[in-house]
Parts: sequence; structure tokens; C-alpha cells
Amino acid sequence: MRKQIYLGVILILPLLLENCISLTIRPIPVPEHLIDLICLCTDIKEGPDRLEPVDSRTEFSLDVDEVKCFVCLRNISQRIILRWKWYRPDQKLERDTGDFAVNPEEAYLEVVTAYDRLNLRGRNIPKLEGEWVVTLFVNNQLAAKKSFSIVNNRAL
Repeated sequence: MRKQIYLGVILILPLLLENCISLTIRPIPVPEHLIDLICLCTDIKEGPDRLEPVDSRTEFSLDVDEVKCFVCLRNISQRIILRWKWYRPDQKLERDTGDFAVNPEEAYLEVVTAYDRLNLRGRNIPKLEGEWVVTLFVNNQLAAKKSFSIVNNRAL
């Protein structure tokens, strides 16, 4: 009788385990609380322990040298990948930063600040004017999207 019970357990156990275990690996989702702040600004200043945006706005004149997209992330305890993409008014990709690794040591970081910039200096003016979009990806997932406009100097 014991042999039949053991044999039954040995035959049934793999079937149960096969149906109960899933080995699908999914990408790590972007937690909603991860991004504390994302803004567009004209400059970045170095604070005592982190970067800070200067002159946050959504409308820029042509006399500004750069548009910066600043992000502040909180409670980072794993390696993350950041990537910015900038789109012109005609919706064509103007700039792609590629992947930028943050916290490769996987230490706990209460605050992480980072930014990317779009250089306007010496550019063809008619192509610059209009509504632009910058997107931020965290771990290859869209985390934020910001629109801004570039206008002629005389309009501001």
C-alpha cells in the first residue's frame, strides 16, 4: 500500500509543480513614485548634494542656447536605464541619447538627479520654431512626456 502511495505522489507531483510554477521573466515596471519631478529649464545649478533646475518653463525663445530636460528620481535601489528622445515640430526624431545607466552598483539612493540638453545655438531658425516633445524612458518604458515650444525672440 505504501508503494502505491509513493508511486502516486511521484507521478502526480511533477504535474502539480509544472502547473504551479511560471518562469516568465517580465521587465521591471517603472514605479509611479520613482519620478519625483520632470521639467524643462534653461539651466542647471549644482546644489550641495544634487542638481537643481533653473528657470523652469515650457516656452523658450531663440536666444536661449539650450533647452534642458531635468528629472529627479527618488528611492532608487536597483540599476536603471534612462533615455531621452527629442522630437521636432514635424515629429521627426532630433536627438536620442541612447541608454544611460544609473546606479550600476544597485545601492540605495534616496535622490538621483539627471538631465539631457537640446542645443539650439547656431541652428537653422525656421526648423526650430514650433511645438517640440521630449520623452523620457526608464528601463525602456515610457515614463514621461513633456511638450514645449520654441518661439521667435520678438514674440516673447
